[in-house]
Amino acid sequence: MQVMDLTKIANGALVEKAQAAIEQVVQNMTDVNTPYKTKRSVTIKLNFEQDENREMAACEISVQTKLAPVNPVKTMIGFGRDLKTNELFVNEWSKQIPGQMSMDMEQVQPEQKDEPEERQVIDYRKAKKA
Repeated sequence: MQVMDLTKIANGALVEKAQAAIEQVVQNMTDVNTPYKTKRSVTIKLNFEQDENREMAACEISVQTKLAPVNPVKTMIGFGRDLKTNELFVNEWSKQIPGQMSMDMEQVQPEQKDEPEERQVIDYRKAKKA
């Protein structure tokens, strides 16, 4: 039996669709916002529907991907009412003021030496008169 070349079927549409699906899978696999353990897949499906005389068949080509979902992002929302106007307000709750940077004090403070340095005290009042 002579079988058709799949790289040439539908003027190369099958290969084109398969390559695009594989690109989607690879992009999904490298996205840090998706779980790494989830299996991804590409399914190539060829549906054949023949005519009554069994001389011709319509071929429907579909390529489907199964990707990992993007991880959800969680936050806390605070809400209440203004006691004066009774207007409802909603804000995202955070331990830190929006726009404020936090600093790790261990990295900011210089290391302390075992021996104290000798410091010379300058009296600016006397230095100003001179």
